[in-house]
Amino acid sequence: VPDNTKPLFDYGIFLDSLEIGNTRHIHFPTKLCYCFWWGLRNLSNFGTNLATSNYAWENFFAILTSITGLLLFVYLIGNVQIFIQMETTKSEKLKRKNFFNQIKQKIELKGPAIEAWMAKNGIPDDMKKEIMENINQKLKEDKDADLENLF
Repeated sequence: VPDNTKPLFDYGIFLDSLEIGNTRHIHFPTKLCYCFWWGLRNLSNFGTNLATSNYAWENFFAILTSITGLLLFVYLIGNVQIFIQMETTKSEKLKRKNFFNQIKQKIELKGPAIEAWMAKNGIPDDMKKEIMENINQKLKEDKDADLENLF
């Protein structure tokens, strides 16, 4: 395809190779290098605006640029993933801490009422300890204890 002339046929994806003369009889490694660059450029979207010729070193530079961009992008994705995992871990720890603080507050609020109920009904001391452990377990399971019907 001569320069500045419109071809009679639209060659589509092959037009780029035809314009730079990659279909002529040239050294095979040069063709291979350009074809590898063309495939990498179309698959990766890094360096798609780099228009290269048949010159091998120019193609190697474009390949290096594209692969470097891809590696930097992968590095960025990895760092973002690590950051998100760290934030999730911090959030889970904070939720767990808040949950145990809520349990503590519930025990502090309900403790006197439970003690009063046990004193009113004459519950023995060894049984009081078991009842309090049972209530603590129920609170950890996030269930409210029924003060009127403990058994």
